[in-house]
Amino acid sequence: MEFRLVYQGPLPAASPNSTRIKEKHTIRRILHKQLKNLWKVHPFIAAYARHYEAGRRRTATSHIQLPDGHYEHIEIPYYSRVVDELSAKYERCGYRFVPLIGGIFGAGSETVCALDIQFLRREAAGSVISGGDIDNRLKVLFDALRMPKDCQEVKGFVPDINERPFFCLLEDDSLITEVRVTTDQLHTPLSDGERIHDVNLIIHVKTMAVGMGFADIGMPAILDTQLRLSNADAAHESQLLQLHDDGDAIRADVNQEKEAIQALIADNAALRADLAVIIAGDVKIARATLALDNTLRNRVLLLVAELREIGSRIKIIGDRPVEPTAPPGRRVSSWTMIEYTRAVQNFEGRQTWKQYWDIYRSDFDERVKAIVKDLQQAKVASEILTAFPEHVSSYDELEERELRHDLPFSVNDQLIPELLRAADALTRSPSS
Repeated sequence: MEFRLVYQGPLPAASPNSTRIKEKHTIRRILHKQLKNLWKVHPFIAAYARHYEAGRRRTATSHIQLPDGHYEHIEIPYYSRVVDELSAKYERCGYRFVPLIGGIFGAGSETVCALDIQFLRREAAGSVISGGDIDNRLKVLFDALRMPKDCQEVKGFVPDINERPFFCLLEDDSLITEVRVTTDQLHTPLSDGERIHDVNLIIHVKTMAVGMGFADIGMPAILDTQLRLSNADAAHESQLLQLHDDGDAIRADVNQEKEAIQALIADNAALRADLAVIIAGDVKIARATLALDNTLRNRVLLLVAELREIGSRIKIIGDRPVEPTAPPGRRVSSWTMIEYTRAVQNFEGRQTWKQYWDIYRSDFDERVKAIVKDLQQAKVASEILTAFPEHVSSYDELEERELRHDLPFSVNDQLIPELLRAADALTRSPSS
């Protein structure tokens, strides 16, 4: 993942007599606003937050501890639920921090970064380097990019409502593996309130994954793969975005759930044969096997088998956008690949998710409602199952872009696992 942060203002040098605590946190607060927006608009971070929220559209609550020891109760919108929960791991000194670089997403998902800094100042060329001044000024910047290490670094500061949680770049400045600094003279005239020694910094950040995997993030395999590989380059990002919107991604998720299903099989010999048929993915065989016994449990298993096959019923028609090529010896630019990705999304994504919605509403909506009602009477329906029909009905109010992403996630990550748990509960119940 690559992006740029911009800073304009004072950047004094640190010294043994002045560690520049106030200046560091002032810079940290300016960059917080940019990083907060990045979490909302970057495709992989936004996809993580959107899936983590699992389609909920309601406010949540948070308790923030202030430096005086008191707790303040605030209400936050649905997007903030994911960052609020992640920031709980980094609560200190009245703040809840959200460092993008480090281990915030869990064990196996650690990241580091390289920085390429364009350092513009009004001093004469070469003066910024003299006497090691560049090192001391950059030390202030690097400390401002990371979370405070102790409460002394935020002494006298209290987070305002827009700093709960507080976004920063680094969990620790030791996660910077490479730094490149290019200095140049700034020729713009001084504006009101600007001082002669103020600097303009353009910080190019390139993240790199160092973890072995993303198993602890708690997301489906396809989104997990996107997050893990998003640091490669723009061409890889375009391939992952295309894969995310491809109907094959839904079927690929079936393989990730086999282990969980096989655990249920081991639990109950009666359930073993039925679930093995579903794992094989052959709906025709499942229908022939399960139709022999019209118990509620087998009706549930048959519904699960057919829900898994929605993806195979989606047909993409028309000519795909032509992938851009570069002349011999050159590479296709990142922006060209991103535009190509968007064209593929517009071509395949709209067809894929619109068909998914139409198939579900025409073939499954009423069946799901009826089975959920029966499972409620059998006292094995979870709260998620009970609320699911109303949850799907609420999609009528969503924009098409949100609908395309949310419905397949909801079916595969909420409905199907809860139906399988209910089927297992029915197997254990003597009345079934």
